[in-house]
Amino acid sequence: MYRAHTAGLYSTMPALKARIFNIEALIRYNYWLGFRYLKQYAFSLNRLSLSLLKESKQGALPSLSVYLKTRYGILASLGGLIYDLLDRYPRFDPAVFWYGESPKAPSPRLERLAGYKLP
Repeated sequence: MYRAHTAGLYSTMPALKARIFNIEALIRYNYWLGFRYLKQYAFSLNRLSLSLLKESKQGALPSLSVYLKTRYGILASLGGLIYDLLDRYPRFDPAVFWYGESPKAPSPRLERLAGYKLP
């Protein structure tokens, strides 16, 4: 059963706060799931953090403080680096290393995430 109304916590958040809420939730979920899906979470964190930084710089979102720019810039870079490393060396993926799943083939891509420049 769900309540249908317009006063939900997420729907009343400002856009910037909602974006940050989503990124921080991904971090918490990744931890809660024991980093089993680290590669996928790293990809999402990279993309969402870069999007947050880019849209803030372009004025689509309110400007970020120096602390938030640094935090999400580092998070974007680390997410890209982790994704790239796990894509190249799948045996180090926590799903393989800790949980005994079989390694997955690298993603067919032209560019690596960590090679992207921050906005």
